[in-house]
Amino acid sequence: MGAGLACAGLAAAQEPQSEPTAAQAGEVAASVTDSDTAYADSIATELDEFVVEGRTQRVIKNGVEYMPDGKTKKMAHDATSLLEFMQIPQLSVSPENGQVTTAAGQQITSFINYVRVTENDLNGLRPEEVLRVEVLDHPDDPRFGGADHVINYILVKYDWGGYTKLTANGETLARDAASGTIYSKFVYKNWLFDVVGKASISKEDVESYSRETFKDIFFDNNHINEVERISSTPTPNCKKNNFQEVILHALWNNENTSISHYIGINRLANPFTRNLTREEFSDNLLPSSEAVNEESQQSMGAAAQGDYFFTLSRKQSLHIMWNMYYASTRRNSTYQLADLTPIVADNREKTYVPWIEIEYTLPLGHNNKLGFRALSRVAIYHTGYSGTSQNSREDLSSTENILFATYSHQLSQKLRIFTRLGASYSYSDLNGSTIVNTLNPRFNFVTDYQINQSNSLSSELSWGNSYPSPSTTNDAIVQQNELMWVKGTRNLKNMLLPSVYVDYNFIPNNTFSFSSYIFYEGMLNACTFDYLSVPGYNGVVRTPTDNCDLHSIYLNLTGSARLLNRSLGIKVTLGTSHTSKTGVNSDRLTSLYAKTWITYFLGNFNFRLYYLSPQSFLSETKKEWRRSIYGLSVGYSTGNFTAEANFADWFNSNRMYTAVHSPHYDLYNWDTDRDLSQRISLTLTYTLPYGKKVSRDNELPTGSHINSAIMK
Repeated sequence: MGAGLACAGLAAAQEPQSEPTAAQAGEVAASVTDSDTAYADSIATELDEFVVEGRTQRVIKNGVEYMPDGKTKKMAHDATSLLEFMQIPQLSVSPENGQVTTAAGQQITSFINYVRVTENDLNGLRPEEVLRVEVLDHPDDPRFGGADHVINYILVKYDWGGYTKLTANGETLARDAASGTIYSKFVYKNWLFDVVGKASISKEDVESYSRETFKDIFFDNNHINEVERISSTPTPNCKKNNFQEVILHALWNNENTSISHYIGINRLANPFTRNLTREEFSDNLLPSSEAVNEESQQSMGAAAQGDYFFTLSRKQSLHIMWNMYYASTRRNSTYQLADLTPIVADNREKTYVPWIEIEYTLPLGHNNKLGFRALSRVAIYHTGYSGTSQNSREDLSSTENILFATYSHQLSQKLRIFTRLGASYSYSDLNGSTIVNTLNPRFNFVTDYQINQSNSLSSELSWGNSYPSPSTTNDAIVQQNELMWVKGTRNLKNMLLPSVYVDYNFIPNNTFSFSSYIFYEGMLNACTFDYLSVPGYNGVVRTPTDNCDLHSIYLNLTGSARLLNRSLGIKVTLGTSHTSKTGVNSDRLTSLYAKTWITYFLGNFNFRLYYLSPQSFLSETKKEWRRSIYGLSVGYSTGNFTAEANFADWFNSNRMYTAVHSPHYDLYNWDTDRDLSQRISLTLTYTLPYGKKVSRDNELPTGSHINSAIMK
């Protein structure tokens, strides 16, 4: 298992089968890998009556379980593509960027054999070794470390051995990009070591258009009723970046103990770019001319992470996780319109983010379990501003301490209640002055009703909080262009996050699977932007404010089917959402959407077609909308080699649209977006396996991104 940890980010027990012959026969066919694939097919043929009875998808304790078949594992090249082929209704896999969330868009924590893993681990995963995939909500198992939503990949175990996996990616049209990754894993008994090295480079041509209306403003100390500024790119601007990363990982693991360490470094650079735009102003307020924006940026990061799990006496457990992240960033920017004085904005920033989490669980008997969880996270930013409008240093320190008590009670074999109650204490200091000092309650109340292996119903009521972004809580004020300034605000309130979630899963057989949910999500005291007209400042000053509440309701139904001897897969999602925004720049939006994925296997080839309908979004700061997204993928697999070509959005306008409305400022804008643009991509993987897989004890069911404080 590789790593991405802080540089790039960091199932449940079941009842034994009373009649193992029927259920296990299907699982044997699903668990055989590599050279045994053909043998698995023969088992499925010879024991056809057993395979029909064995469940390859079903409801389990705390969630659902799916077993990928040989065709699916053969064609997939990593964990994400495996999930795409499996078409699990309880999950959403973005075709634009491969991001995996719950169907309701909630963040997922990934595990392999009950050990927490990272994005690089999932990219390095060998799909042929996956026996089953468990999708769990608030699982009881303490090895999951209190994670709310979990994907747990159960893999075959090695006596010794491993593999080295080479991956190459290329892309053209929307952008020219290439990347290469080498991932190598070695296992000897209870030890696992892996290393990952990654490098990428890209060049993207970006186009944009914006129409800004400034109302009731000051310019050179004169009052202006209204002025319009139109900015467009006469020719596409070139944006470049390159990225390098190296991660080392060591794990020692047995039935009662797991000790894992990661260490890694990375570098992200946006080399010097020179962007040209055509600027036009109404009423000849300023000369219409070309503007030049020159910018470069580089970030260096290093991280270390530890994860320790111990099973104590009387089924007690102790779980400790820690992480230390460091980054150094420099950014240089110069903007100039015609022959006017250039606007210079340079930044230097150093970031330190240590955190530690401790969880202790204690079974109380009679199906009761008590747990305690403590987390402490510190984020320290030293940000320097220099240039035309600002020469200052901002020292921001934010601390969040969380303490939870958890209680779980299995009322019967089918019904469970889970409660988590605690508080979050947030403290922030800016330049020696306190700006945040709040105590907020947090709680979750969850009920799971596992009706049978085909039906389940669950609900969750929660209340949480989130503290303001470091880029908004400061004293800096920076000029962006002739008519726009951005500043920070002290003493922003914590955002409060109430939610209610109810979902129902129906998996009648191995062919069909359905999932539906209704979800209310609130964002109280959300940080939005107010645009103010301030004497002494030309145009408007964009100022963060917490005078904003968002209330959203989502309804969703997803169904999937595997037909024609599991060669044809179809997944369809229908949904609607309504969001209302109150406070500053109030608004509301209702959106309907549909999504379709079709997969077909033919010999060594696979074909995937997807379509996402047009959709609109309302956030605390803006309204966005896009047109439809669609694509076709063609894959080929033979032995240890896979290839996949993707052709996306051939007739799309490749634009993401944005609108902002306020008393002093209106914006209509579109930008080209790689995820919405015409593009061709190619992914090649080759795996060199070795060693001996002998352990079969896990084949049958048993029972950090870091924000920057730099304002832009």
